[in-house]
Amino acid sequence: MWDLLGLDETDESVYRYDVRRPGRAPSQVARSTGLSEQTVETSRKRLIAGGLLREEQTGGIAPTPNGPAMIAARLRDELDSEYAHRRREVGLLQAEMTRLVNDRLLAGPHGSAPDIDRLPSSEAAAVRVHELLCIARNDVVHAEPGHTAEPGDFELMRPAKIKAAERGVNVRVIYPPTTLASPKIQHAVDDELRAGISVRTAAVPATTLTIVDHSVAVLVDRRGSRGDQTMILRDSLLVHALIQLFETTWIHAKDAMVALPRTEHGDDRSAELNIDDHLLLQLLGEGMKDELIAKQLGVSVRTIRRKISGLLNRLNACSRFQAGVLACRRDWL
Repeated sequence: MWDLLGLDETDESVYRYDVRRPGRAPSQVARSTGLSEQTVETSRKRLIAGGLLREEQTGGIAPTPNGPAMIAARLRDELDSEYAHRRREVGLLQAEMTRLVNDRLLAGPHGSAPDIDRLPSSEAAAVRVHELLCIARNDVVHAEPGHTAEPGDFELMRPAKIKAAERGVNVRVIYPPTTLASPKIQHAVDDELRAGISVRTAAVPATTLTIVDHSVAVLVDRRGSRGDQTMILRDSLLVHALIQLFETTWIHAKDAMVALPRTEHGDDRSAELNIDDHLLLQLLGEGMKDELIAKQLGVSVRTIRRKISGLLNRLNACSRFQAGVLACRRDWL
């Protein structure tokens, strides 16, 4: 282990002797260790430079009392620095590999993919949407027709959407009113709202639509007589047209919390707040700025704003002040 200090077995022998019998002359150390006086003096110089020995006022050599602790602290600092350097290298490598994979997903399996790429099945489309949600950076919009809200499709999409929202991605979803009649979907929508996803309900086209970062759109049409028709669009004009269609529908859509059925006891489902929601409402009530709230909760400012937007939607409020009033009326505070 002495090699970690840049020392060898000779230095170890001299140090062990000086610790047991401090103040001895080089000749005495040489006779006891079988080394030459010159070797002892050279070794002592290295040990003094390393902080393990010190020269006293009387001229003798003695061990430095806090020398081992200083050496250990220095080694730990060096190891920590090397570890941090390696971690940074690994992080840069991961970022580079992730960028390559993400670019491949956005561009298609063959790099320069065509503007319209057909997929073999709706299952393949669901997998591709899941991949795109995992790499989404800015925004995701999704419209789900009622007749395609199968449990399998829904369960595959929901965790990925929630994780994207938790990363600070702006996620908006439209479901038709018939879909929200399902208790399973109602509970799932509650989870999405708690994650900060904006959910509205409206009559939507009979085609499942997902658009990621304004660049890639995935369409699934189950109305064809020859089975599911699925495709990925990367053409900027087509994607832009689909975004405009979604935005028009979104403007006229109704907030999902208003449309969700009441429970058997007539309680509003939106009253089920988690701890983060309660704390967020309290901090908002104290007049805290978004940046301070984000710092206190340990999340990004974008995430806080998404959660605030989700609370406003759940309360059907037009402003934060109105949200506070409505929250008090519902005993949320």
